[in-house]
Amino acid sequence: MEIKEFKIGDKVVYPNHGLGVIEQIEKRATGDRMEEFLTLRIVANDSTVMVPRSNTANVGLRRVVTKEEVEEVFDVLKDTKITL
Repeated sequence: MEIKEFKIGDKVVYPNHGLGVIEQIEKRATGDRMEEFLTLRIVANDSTVMVPRSNTANVGLRRVVTKEEVEEVFDVLKDTKITL
């Protein structure tokens, strides 16, 4: 399972919660081991969510795409040629 690199200040999309900003990254004990958690502030309702870094892929946490990446998607969608 891939553990994505996130840093404080990253804007992220958290499915079913919406847009969030990583405000803190901290290690906490979970049972007998240490786990790193990302603390997100959810923009829509100003709530806080903690996500274990090891679980980011499972919950679908991802960075917000850049304007350039969106333009690339639109370019592909505009292309009327079908490549098989």
